[in-house]
Amino acid sequence: SKCFGVNVLPATAHDLSGHFAGKPVPGLTPRFDATGGAPKLSGALAFFDCTIDRAIEVNDHTLVIGAVRACTQSEAPPLVFYASRFHDLGTELRSPAP
Repeated sequence: SKCFGVNVLPATAHDLSGHFAGKPVPGLTPRFDATGGAPKLSGALAFFDCTIDRAIEVNDHTLVIGAVRACTQSEAPPLVFYASRFHDLGTELRSPAP
């Protein structure tokens, strides 16, 4: 298939994030909504339904460039994982004062 989806999780979805990072929680079964395109996680804050525009080999990785066919969004805080920890986008990741 030449399509893929990008799901933005809500700030409360630590367990679901861990599931897709290879640390499944017993009894947790991710649910998906029918979109007619790429898989959309139920409860995702934002979703991008994409087709592959280009794939570029970079060392031992493949960088995939997508063209967005459709997207949805909502106004809740997103889950942010940075420097091996979850963060609140409004506090910990705020830029330092000059």
